[in-house]
Amino acid sequence: MKLIGVLEGHSSPIYALAIDEINSKIFSGAADNMVGSWDIEGMSPDSFSVKLEHSVFSLLLQDEHFLIGQS
Repeated sequence: MKLIGVLEGHSSPIYALAIDEINSKIFSGAADNMVGSWDIEGMSPDSFSVKLEHSVFSLLLQDEHFLIGQS
């Protein structure tokens, strides 16, 4: 395996990732109750983020819909 990038910006561990290959985005869910969006090319944070009530343990991106698993 080869490391291709590091997602920096969450204040707690990332537990979940979802990849949107069509729009070249990675979505991350973490223990800081945040879902963030990242540009795949530069591994840089996007303007999209959502603050939720609980830690995010799973993400599923289906078409243009998210399913988010929380504690």
